[in-house]
Amino acid sequence: MGRKNISIKKALFPPFSTTQMVMRRAKDVRIADPDVILKRAEELADRWKLFRRRFDGVRDSEDPAFILHDIGSSEEERVQWLFLIDTLNYSFWPNPGEPAWTVEYGGRKWSGYWGLAASLKRAYEEGFPLTDASFISKISEDDLRYIFRGEGMIPLFQSRVAHLREIGRVLMEQWDNDVVTMIYAADQSAERLVNLIVTYFPSFRDEVIYGDEKIRVFFWKRAQLYVADINTMFAGQGLGEFYDIDVLTAFADYKLPQVLRALGILEYSEELANQVDNRIPLQPGDQKEIEIRAATVQAVELLSEAMETITGDPVFAVQMDQFIWYLGQDDAFRKNPYHLCRTVFY
Repeated sequence: MGRKNISIKKALFPPFSTTQMVMRRAKDVRIADPDVILKRAEELADRWKLFRRRFDGVRDSEDPAFILHDIGSSEEERVQWLFLIDTLNYSFWPNPGEPAWTVEYGGRKWSGYWGLAASLKRAYEEGFPLTDASFISKISEDDLRYIFRGEGMIPLFQSRVAHLREIGRVLMEQWDNDVVTMIYAADQSAERLVNLIVTYFPSFRDEVIYGDEKIRVFFWKRAQLYVADINTMFAGQGLGEFYDIDVLTAFADYKLPQVLRALGILEYSEELANQVDNRIPLQPGDQKEIEIRAATVQAVELLSEAMETITGDPVFAVQMDQFIWYLGQDDAFRKNPYHLCRTVFY
């Protein structure tokens, strides 16, 4: 399996080009050889074919995304809703000795990302106007603490208050109170929408400096995730239609590398493996942390390419990212811990 031709637009997209630069210099993380990746794609192909139906609008009524992402209103309000969720979509793991944060909604307990989505939908149904930029621009700590009520406490609470207020304020000042105005300004370009988000909303500006050469590395995880989320929600139609969705990369977090490592696609140095496996946190911007994230981005590109080879159908990195994330909900892919890094970016 040779490296497929990458479009000029993708080759120049900062989250692709700069993570590629990191992997040419990486010391603690390695991506497996192409034949290993192709073999893993063969093993996963049947599961992938079932999963990919969601990108054509096929929904499983038991899928948490079906239950929690759709607030059953207009397209305009639903994209505002997803922007709210992705603003807060980071860092759910508990500190040592503390319980995992969980909430109750719809007769079930939810944790992690699904806990976030469940708590917000519960609040929306209780009457909190969470899609109103004016309301979230001045949301009180007491209101948000009530919205997040459950067992334990969601980490980085103060950051979440600040980030909600930021998006409310910027939407009011720059985008006529509505994220839809920004989506229209992107003119159906996924790349342009990502750039608008990271330009106007500092809390989405997921960027670090790597190595002695001081390479500026761009991940833009949550900004890319938002574009992919609306693309998936609307099956590439309406407000979710982007002619260049293939330009986007994977959304480097802590779940994807855990799965990729379990698959034997990512390999860690002995020092890094010991740190991750003993649950010793990495600092944001640590060189090892940057290499894990950069390797995740590049490995997902290669696995997408391999799956294309197996199935004969186009496979975008943003789609493969979602597939790997869902695999990570299966205990079979959790034999090693995920790396810990307390950060507002993932």
